[in-house]
Amino acid sequence: MNRAILNSTKRQLSDVYRRNIHVDLSGRVDLNLLKEVYKHPITSIAIGPTIMKNIEEKSNRYDNMTEAYGKGRGFGVNQSTEVTLSENNHQRNLVLSHSVGFNHQKTAQESQKFYDEKTVRHMLLSRLIAMTFNSNGETFTGVSPNVVNFLKVVLEKNALPKVAKRHTLSASGDLGPNAAMARVLLGYGEMKHPQTNKYEPAEKVIQQLDLKPLTLCNNDGLVLINGVGLTTANLVDVSMKIESYLKTNMMVLALSLNAMEARKNQFNPLLAQTRLWLTSQDTDNNYASYKNCLGYFYNALNGASENKAITQNDYSVRNVSEVLRLAWKYLDALNKTLVETINSAQHNPLMVSSQQDEQMMSSNNFNSLALSHATSDVMLMLGRLNQLNRTMT
Repeated sequence: MNRAILNSTKRQLSDVYRRNIHVDLSGRVDLNLLKEVYKHPITSIAIGPTIMKNIEEKSNRYDNMTEAYGKGRGFGVNQSTEVTLSENNHQRNLVLSHSVGFNHQKTAQESQKFYDEKTVRHMLLSRLIAMTFNSNGETFTGVSPNVVNFLKVVLEKNALPKVAKRHTLSASGDLGPNAAMARVLLGYGEMKHPQTNKYEPAEKVIQQLDLKPLTLCNNDGLVLINGVGLTTANLVDVSMKIESYLKTNMMVLALSLNAMEARKNQFNPLLAQTRLWLTSQDTDNNYASYKNCLGYFYNALNGASENKAITQNDYSVRNVSEVLRLAWKYLDALNKTLVETINSAQHNPLMVSSQQDEQMMSSNNFNSLALSHATSDVMLMLGRLNQLNRTMT
């Protein structure tokens, strides 16, 4: 079969079996949606007219402000230095200067040089969430409606930027990659063509989407590059892998318990519960069933057996249930921190108004400290679990 026909058939089959992922940005985004978006392209994004109206009003409000971070002045250590460039050139220069990167490994594979599509898709979505989530009240980013609509189209068409991994600038590891992603939206670099599924010059792909390369104004450049989209994308992936790992450990523990008890008391009612859990239809889908089963493990290993010598002798096995319990607990904490971060106002450049327009404060703070702490807790517990697993083998 002709290769071109084969590739076309593959794309058609992929379209047929692709899941329809609808994103509603009228409220908070939950972890299940983040996981689905990480695994599958987005079909449609809903942004209500009220939110768009608020974004436009806040954009005009920012335009009328006399002072704000980066408005008519530099950024970072240069925030007190006056800048005479137009807003477009000022914001554009911010993106381009922060996106400087290199890939000197000419023989390296693409996966080693560039971020994969699911990571870039999450990065784009996290920026769009930041722009829409803060559209109400007295806290806002000042982003232009044009940028919001542009990102919406790019995500719905899966026309994702090609983002290099190596950069000369870092701030929580996100600033360089975010800027490299935003740079492509300005017409530089390459984007994935929605029809050919290949990376082509960004300006050409943008024209195919009936758009024009972004022209930045107001606070657009700052909003595009500030955030922790790369960090949260990595942690969505980590969360799914850890969950799968813990479920595997629980399967192994359940089988080990049954094998141990079968030698002395195969009719133990508590261990019968583990058999039901192992054969239930929802073990692959019901997240809560795995955690609830820990109670049976814990009871069975800590005195429920008539022959306590078995559990005492297998000391490492007796501790696995408690370590698993804590691992699930810390994973839950990581997931909650992840969702709060995605839906939070703290990781964006913000304008905060008090007493109408009489006083205006601006903030440019963003970091991944809370995520780092939550991740460290999970990793420490997984290290303990791995140690127990090695002891058991």
